[in-house]
Amino acid sequence: LHTMRSGSLLKRATAWCEERGLKFYAVNANPDQKSWTDSPKIYADLYIDDSALGCPIKFIDGVKRPAVNWEKVREQLIFDGLL
Repeated sequence: LHTMRSGSLLKRATAWCEERGLKFYAVNANPDQKSWTDSPKIYADLYIDDSALGCPIKFIDGVKRPAVNWEKVREQLIFDGLL
């Protein structure tokens, strides 16, 4: 998981994922990466980026900025045959 979240927001996000059976190799770091590069960009097989062009968003009461509509992202990934 590579996210801009930190503190309690990061804890809530990882707890939410764990409750749904999502287990991460790492959070905001790739433990083996320093052995072969100094680049801070995390290596991954697949990136799902909420700031990518066309990412579906939703607005949540009391939150300053829009958030990813993960339900719509999941639908699209299924439609594209990636899930």
